[in-house]
Formats: sequence, structure tokens, C-alpha cells
Amino acid sequence: MKKKILLFILLPAVTFLHAQSFEKGDRFFDANLGLAVYNITLQDNQQLANKATQGKAACTVLAPAMEWTVGKSISIGASLLYSAYFSGKDSTGHKPSAKGLDGNFIFNFHFVKSKRVDLFTGLKLGIAGFRLNPNNGSNGIYGSMGSAFEFHLGGRFYVSHRTGILINIAFPRHTFKKFGDSLAYTYTLKSKGFYIGTGVAIKLGNTKSE
Repeated sequence: MKKKILLFILLPAVTFLHAQSFEKGDRFFDANLGLAVYNITLQDNQQLANKATQGKAACTVLAPAMEWTVGKSISIGASLLYSAYFSGKDSTGHKPSAKGLDGNFIFNFHFVKSKRVDLFTGLKLGIAGFRLNPNNGSNGIYGSMGSAFEFHLGGRFYVSHRTGILINIAFPRHTFKKFGDSLAYTYTLKSKGFYIGTGVAIKLGNTKSE
């Protein structure tokens, strides 16, 4: 009886010692919070000969994601990405607000898979929405649907068997070809940026062992 009790106590510890941070069948939930800075290009679609307007923008980013391992080094997943842009008052005293929402497919390659560390690189591809409210009393809301692309590097650093600290560096891009307050007059809006963030990674379990 004493041997059975001792085995029951030691079994979770043995499982943790032999478990890897990334194994086929694993599932992960990531909660990312970070900051992105973009170079913005705005081109008038009605006057393509004119030089595009250049600018910069910054935003906070909240990005929950789910990921599934499908091979020894490969995982796929999906994420939502909500962006809230910083803005100050314009020359007329109005303070515009801008927000974005992306839905992405994730493809990752994991090149370090130790007991405590999971390092990966990959891509995100998806659709994006962008909305700008000038807040100037005109009731005009500028917006567009477009495409999203991202190359990223990341890592999960585990502090327990199922919980880790998440670090991400990314280079996102967006293209909105019909940006405007109506389809009667539109712009092409492009953004290229740099993102850095952190968060919590949770290993939900392995489908092979359930």
C-alpha cells in the first residue's frame, strides 16, 4: 500500500521531468499584449499620378491565439489581433480614434524544443479590418477590409509544466485597397511595422494522451 501511495505522488514529477515543451499532439493557448509601430503610405485611388502621403502610427495590440502541433517541429493555429492606435488632437482640436481587427492563420516552425524552452519562427496570413473615426462632427467613418501578413520570431519559456512566459517579435504588414468613408472616393492604405510583445502561454494538454 505504501509503495502505491509513493508511486502516485512521484508520477506527476516523473511526467514533468520527461515532458518536452513541444510534442506532437500538444495544444497551446497564448495571450499576447504588445506595442506596434508602423510606417504608413496613403495613396489617392482617383489620382494615382500624385505622390503618396507618408506617415507613422503606433498602437497597442491584444492578440489571443490557439495553436496545435501537427508534426515534430510544425504547428498551425489561428489568432485574433485587436489594435488600438494612439492619437492626439489635430490642428482643429479634434481627437480621432482608430482601431484594427485581424483574423489570421498561423504556421510555425519550432527549432528549439527543450523541457523548458520552445523557440519558433513562422508566418501569419489573414484578413484585416481598419476603422478611423475623425471625431470632427461630420459623422464620417473611414474604414476598409484588407489583407494581413506577418513574419515573426517567438518563444515560450515555461515556469511550470503547463504555464510559460511568451515573448514575440514580429514584422506585420497590412494592405487596404478601398479605404474611405464610401466607395465613391477611396484610398489605398499600406502599413509596414515592427511589433514586440509578451504574454502568457498555457499548454492545454496533448490530444494523444486524452
